[in-house]
Amino acid sequence: MRLTADEKTVPRIHLIGTLLTVLVLTLALGGFFSWQSLSEQRAAFARVELAATQQLEARLQAEMDGVTNFIEFTRSRTEDVLRRSLTEQVDTAYQIVESIYAQEARRRPPAEVKRLIIEALRPARFYEGRGYYFIDDMQGQFILLPTAPQLEGKTILDNRDDTGHYIMRGLIEAARQPRDEGFSRYRWYRPDDATQMADKLAYVRHFAPYDWLIGTGDYTYKWEALQQKEALARLRALHFGQSGRFGVLDGSGRNLLSPSDRALDGMLIHDMAAPEKAALEKLLAAGERGGGFVRYQWLACSARSCASKRLVMTSAYSIC
Repeated sequence: MRLTADEKTVPRIHLIGTLLTVLVLTLALGGFFSWQSLSEQRAAFARVELAATQQLEARLQAEMDGVTNFIEFTRSRTEDVLRRSLTEQVDTAYQIVESIYAQEARRRPPAEVKRLIIEALRPARFYEGRGYYFIDDMQGQFILLPTAPQLEGKTILDNRDDTGHYIMRGLIEAARQPRDEGFSRYRWYRPDDATQMADKLAYVRHFAPYDWLIGTGDYTYKWEALQQKEALARLRALHFGQSGRFGVLDGSGRNLLSPSDRALDGMLIHDMAAPEKAALEKLLAAGERGGGFVRYQWLACSARSCASKRLVMTSAYSIC
């Protein structure tokens, strides 16, 4: 078919060209404004998401700062709590000794009074069975040692721990200190492993009538564990927002506190299922780097139970 330019076709061609031009311009402008609108929407969404993320990070940072301050405070109190408890235990024993001495010293020979005091204190146990009272004289003789009665009556001034510290000499020196200052540090065999020594703190008081020191002690790691247990119980009860909870990992990769599934408490990361393992490995790595924000996937429980779970994106702040 051939087109002939005449007075009839030229206006038609012109009209068609004009319409096509208008259509192209309309489509181009519509596309441009649609793209511009979409870009603005995306930018707006990005700004909203950034603002929400910044608010979330600020909230997480504030919550974490509060929790780490609490943990540090709890840890710093460990020795004070132990010192106070040791002092109370020895004061109780001291009152018993003073009472027996006041009642019997005028009626019985010194040897009998001493025996009454020794046997009154011998069966006492506390600190989950670890704690007991001991009595030494100021020359280094064992008067009462419930854990090794075969040593009673013997003088051992040169017994040392695995650091070279003279244990008996340290206790004698502590007994010469003023009231409430008679503490001595040394290392002794662990109750759960007789081949290893651990740090121990003792408190002693001098009983002048017989030139005795009366005291007791306990392992500091046991009290650290007790304070840790108290801190974990407090963290388990804390929450913020609608779903904010705290989780705790130790440096070996053991999960001490799971924010959503108690079945994971006490488990090592490498023993967990893949989703939990991947998430906690990220958190542990961040903690080993000094802390920071981590985005990871976690299984979320429904409001009533954990039978139905779904994957959600969660942010966390990790510390060493």
